[in-house]
Amino acid sequence: KEVQKAKWKVRDALRCFIAQYPTSGRHWRMLIEYELRRGHYERADRLLAQAMLATGHASLELWDLQFLRVTDKYEESVEKRKKATGGGDKYADITVESEERHEQEQASAMYDRGLMHVGGDFKALKLWRSYMKFVKDWPQRTQAEKDRQRDKLRSIHQRALCIPIDGVEDVWRDYEQFERSIEGNETLGGKLLDKHRGLFNSARQMLPRRRAQWEGVDVLRLARPPTAPLEHDDREQVRGWKRRLAFESENFERLERDELRVRVRHSYEQCVACLRFYPEIWLEYAMWEARHESASSVQQQAAASSGGGGGGPASSSMNDDMAGASAGAAAAAAVGAEAGSLSIVSSVSLAEAVYRRALTVLPECTVLHLALAELLEARGTQVGLSGARRVYASLVKTVPSSDMAWALYQRFVRRTEGKAAARQVFALTQTARSRGELGRHLYLSHALLEWHANAEPTIALKVFQQAVRRHPHFLHCSDFVLSYAELLVSRQDVRDARSLYERATAAMDHAVDAAAGGAPLATTLPQPGPKALWLAYMRFEVLHASCPRDSARLRDLEVRMQASRAVRESGREEGALRRGRGGGGSG
Repeated sequence: KEVQKAKWKVRDALRCFIAQYPTSGRHWRMLIEYELRRGHYERADRLLAQAMLATGHASLELWDLQFLRVTDKYEESVEKRKKATGGGDKYADITVESEERHEQEQASAMYDRGLMHVGGDFKALKLWRSYMKFVKDWPQRTQAEKDRQRDKLRSIHQRALCIPIDGVEDVWRDYEQFERSIEGNETLGGKLLDKHRGLFNSARQMLPRRRAQWEGVDVLRLARPPTAPLEHDDREQVRGWKRRLAFESENFERLERDELRVRVRHSYEQCVACLRFYPEIWLEYAMWEARHESASSVQQQAAASSGGGGGGPASSSMNDDMAGASAGAAAAAAVGAEAGSLSIVSSVSLAEAVYRRALTVLPECTVLHLALAELLEARGTQVGLSGARRVYASLVKTVPSSDMAWALYQRFVRRTEGKAAARQVFALTQTARSRGELGRHLYLSHALLEWHANAEPTIALKVFQQAVRRHPHFLHCSDFVLSYAELLVSRQDVRDARSLYERATAAMDHAVDAAAGGAPLATTLPQPGPKALWLAYMRFEVLHASCPRDSARLRDLEVRMQASRAVRESGREEGALRRGRGGGGSG
């Protein structure tokens, strides 16, 4: 009983660990091997499929285990067939050979699928070796079986030797030995070696450059949220991954378009498995997918206009890409159990699939929501616009106290549904505004929207007035006051504009006096600060001076600005900031 209890503890511990780090292929493998050792083969296979999705089919550890499972199943089938036929002449029956050949083709298809995903990885030599060993173990009872094995081994070697992977020299030596070991193959073998020697040399020349990009990048790193400020090791990992991604995207090997996409996509999948809490990585990944989708669409349109059929390379490329989208969508679904209600279907674009996967990991990231909404809106279709609105609605629900989220949501609705719908969005924030959960930026955005987009300056003025009446501290904020004053001036309301400037400058001085010895001025008076407001006030008076007493008012205003404590404190902080940045001089 104690032993059994200990076994369950191991399983539970691994499951808890994977729940915390769902993209760690190494720990998925530990759990799967644990189940295999206890004979739970069906459970292990289900876990392996789940692990592949969770890691984006990018884990070499999992593909190595997948290949072992394929080989084991094939060997078990062969053994069962031997026992069923008694191991005699009956075993060489044509039907039996046909069944075995079918199983070999199925297993080879799984190997080919795995190497399509990760065969270009710098550390993929072990997987290529596994494939070669599997084929070498095929039975050779007839000449046809020998020929089929020979052709398959030749194909595997030729595919591997042209990729700059660690150990490609060993692949070339094995290939040379393979061709020379075939009897009566001197002429053909020599031609094939000469033909592929150039490809191998190109891969070998690229090897040092590629190795340099892999050094310092830890593909087994556990994904964890970044700290503030970023730790040195984390910062170096981010830089290393970005160097590697840039290197792969440059296509120094001059790969075909489809090969390049697979290679770069694999690198991004490995990267987000390690840096899944870094929004900039997800953004780069999605934008890369979007660029290549656009390029693919242009090429398809060109092919269609030239009379190309649907079965050409462009069609094949699209099928491959949508297969990748399905894998990405399924990966998101596997990881999406952690958080996030945004579901993914296989019909979405690759870029959209990446964004939605990112939002399951970082559901409160405003930038990712906005990038996805922009992508959907750019399609210009009703489906895209509806999807973008759902993304904005999800954003304001996730971060309800974000002025920027509500403001951008309102502007999107104004663009797509009109001013009445946009006003309804602003009305939804009434409770949050009355509680002070939303600040001046939302009022300012709404007022400017009414003024410029709706051509309703009267309504814009009411928005400003309501904001100041409910939140007098908005007068401490120069950006708000300057926009408010600009509206008043545009309406030729000089008296109210002057009154606003007076109230704002007095409020700023009062705020500085109240905060003396407390919070820094930068937090008390947001940028652009009091000096910008005073200069705008003086410019206003210069432009509207029309009689001799206005000159006296200007001189008095200049004296008051120089005596303003808010301006003096602001100047001290700016000087300290310049000195802290090394910009201060002796003068």
